[in-house]
Amino acid sequence: MKIAICFHLGYISRWVEFTSYIDTVMQYCPNTDLYITYREDRDITAMCLKKYPNAKILKVSRGADTAPFLLQIKALLASKIPYDYVLKLHTKSNNRECPTWLTDLTEEILGSVHKVSQVFDYFQKDPKIAVLCGRQWLIKRRMATDSNYPIMKEICKRLKISPDGTLFVGGTIFWIRMEVLYQAFHKINLDEEYLRCEVGKPHEPSYTHSWERIYGLIVSHYGYKLVGL
Repeated sequence: MKIAICFHLGYISRWVEFTSYIDTVMQYCPNTDLYITYREDRDITAMCLKKYPNAKILKVSRGADTAPFLLQIKALLASKIPYDYVLKLHTKSNNRECPTWLTDLTEEILGSVHKVSQVFDYFQKDPKIAVLCGRQWLIKRRMATDSNYPIMKEICKRLKISPDGTLFVGGTIFWIRMEVLYQAFHKINLDEEYLRCEVGKPHEPSYTHSWERIYGLIVSHYGYKLVGL
């Protein structure tokens, strides 16, 4: 099994906290590659390479964590490495209204080596599961009622997928099968999609928030399932 971790380091102060999740995955599967994006002015390359000498690192400025994931997907595809699964992880900010937000997103899919092992048990038992995430943030919503819907329709037209699915992962921390990312993105210009996203952290509606929903729509379009644990 070959795994890629796509980690967006939005808040450098949370580096140590989040490397524990990366280490848990690497303990379970040493055959794991790490792709890091970061957004702050400070160059964190040396800090990252000190702990993960083989990490691929890129500075970004757009689209919070969702747009950098597009560039990470581009790198995965360009590598020609036959990844089986991808972990999308980022330094989620605290939420005053939901203080357990980060725990809800990570505990069941990253909380221990045993939890990571359970993730792959699910994947292997059901080949139609494409995404596994914390169940509290597997959101069901009629997309046509979403303020981002006009932008989502525009993106979906370029992807040649339907904009009318109902599920996405709020908080965008999840495991996904690489084959789904390949199906969706191998013929689209990911640089152009990234450049459409807003600089910094925008308000809704936006390309940035639209992409949060799009990843879920892709899974549904290709006949796979999103499952919360």
